[in-house]
Parts: sequence; structure tokens; C-alpha cells
Amino acid sequence: MLLVVLLATFMGSLDTFIVNVAAPSLETTLHASFADIQLVLAGYTLAFAVVLVTGGRLGDLYGRKQIFLLGVAGFTLFSALCGWAPGTIWLIVFRICQGSMAALMLPQVVALLTTTFFSEERGRALRVFPEIR
Repeated sequence: MLLVVLLATFMGSLDTFIVNVAAPSLETTLHASFADIQLVLAGYTLAFAVVLVTGGRLGDLYGRKQIFLLGVAGFTLFSALCGWAPGTIWLIVFRICQGSMAALMLPQVVALLTTTFFSEERGRALRVFPEIR
């Protein structure tokens, strides 16, 4: 279980920065302007920030595991759609949706770690968490 939630954390953090590497390719392949690239980058982070608190609360209301799995499934779906995006507008929309799904997924990680592991195990699990992020 620890490996799964830490892998999800790594995916969410990696996706924040991964478009920086792809930006030159996006400019040539999708004929994206500088403003489009900035919106692709900022859309994910902004959606993540806006939905983050709500994602944590939804985990409290409907179950951390269910919201985590919904976030992982949505994140995976929108990651695939980002790769499929035929134009910059679609890429921007899919990145915003992807950021929203990351905001559902990531708050559940710490909650799952603290409720699943006890005493010394909890300390070890939480010690690994910042290294992944």
C-alpha cells in the first residue's frame, strides 16, 4: 500500500514539472504560442491549488480510499488525453482536469498513511513521504 500511494505522490509532483521539458516540442508540434505554453504549465498548478482543500474534505466525507482511487483513475485518464490532445486548447483543458484529479488524489495520501500505519511504522512511512515529493 505504501508503494502505491507514494507512486501516486510522485506522479502528481512529476507532472507539475514535466511540461517544462516538453515545451519546445509543444511549440513546434502544436504550433503553440508562448502564452499557450504558460497556460498549459499554470493550468495544472492552478487547478491543483483551487481543488486541493475540497479534495481533502471529499476524502473525509466519502472515504479516503474511494476518493484516492477516483483521483488516480481520473489522473491517468487525463494524462492519456493530454498525450492525445490535437491542439493547444484541448491540452490546456486536459491539463486543468488533470490538476483537479491530482488535487483529489494527493490529500488522501497523508491521511491514508496516518490511518493505516501505527507507531513506528507510521514514522517510517511519513519519513519516506517528503523524499518522494
